[in-house]
Amino acid sequence: MNLEYAGQETVAAGPDAVWAFLQDPARVAACLPGLEDVKVTGPGELEGHVPFGSGFLRGRLRVQLQVNTDPAAGRVTVRAQGGGLGNTLNLTAGADVKPHGDARTLLDWSGQAELRGPAFALGGRAVEAQAERLVARTFRTLGDQIARSAS
Repeated sequence: MNLEYAGQETVAAGPDAVWAFLQDPARVAACLPGLEDVKVTGPGELEGHVPFGSGFLRGRLRVQLQVNTDPAAGRVTVRAQGGGLGNTLNLTAGADVKPHGDARTLLDWSGQAELRGPAFALGGRAVEAQAERLVARTFRTLGDQIARSAS
């Protein structure tokens, strides 16, 4: 299953506050729904677990994340790879960070995910709809947390 999403999130904080927040991978990880047992393993690198599935096909994916920030280019990129119980996840998401009026920032985001394995195949459209909600929720949570930390 290949998925693609895009959207925008307006953050009630200036670009400097956004970049300061994005430099801390643990703070970014806290915005990812369902991510558990998070460990920072290096600069911009994390690992953790994500529960997935439904019914009798439930489990946890071990996920490795890499957060790359490039303030000069105005771009942040997150890559996630993981697997478990014969299922794999490869995700790339990124956002252009743009000033947007007084003390506001626009995150113009997009992402692609490749999901393989029995749990994802059986879930079909339900998995696709849930993934779309999770991606949008991630950027909304990110915007909310950045605004809180800036105030």
